[in-house]
Amino acid sequence: MEQKKDQNETTTQKSLWYGKIYTIYWENKKCQRGMVVWKRYVALLRGINISGKNKIAMSELKAGFAELGYTAVSTYLNSGNVVFCADIDDKEGLSNEIRSMINKRFGLDIPVFVVSQEELEDILKNAPEWWGDSNKEIYDNLIFMFPNISYDSFYNEVGNPKEEYEKIYHYKKCDFLVF
Repeated sequence: MEQKKDQNETTTQKSLWYGKIYTIYWENKKCQRGMVVWKRYVALLRGINISGKNKIAMSELKAGFAELGYTAVSTYLNSGNVVFCADIDDKEGLSNEIRSMINKRFGLDIPVFVVSQEELEDILKNAPEWWGDSNKEIYDNLIFMFPNISYDSFYNEVGNPKEEYEKIYHYKKCDFLVF
């Protein structure tokens, strides 16, 4: 199967978090504070600001990330998607730290999935040819699996894809899905 390649200096990355596509822009350069190079991450917060529930102002969320010592913090709309830089190379540790901050600051117990820029770029470079094309009649989704969720348990919950309506492609711990 052909793979998509994007070598532009500034890339448009697509990520999905439970049914909505968000476009995240970032430059293909590393985060840096002084002489120390930091890693760039995206934190995906599940169920933020949906139908008036789990409300979090993005300005307050950004402030919480900054208080954790993260830099270059930006959010996308009211989605709960946060791009940031950290000197920590431990996604589970970052996820736990962010989840704890959200609980203390906002009183919410929100699942947090963290993916590095490098991982997301690898995932997107290995997207199937049919995913992310210009067909506006279908929805392109990228579903990230939390480490403790298996494909079987996911499909038991949402049902197996119907081949006549949906295409699905597994890559690492995510699914490319169109319907």
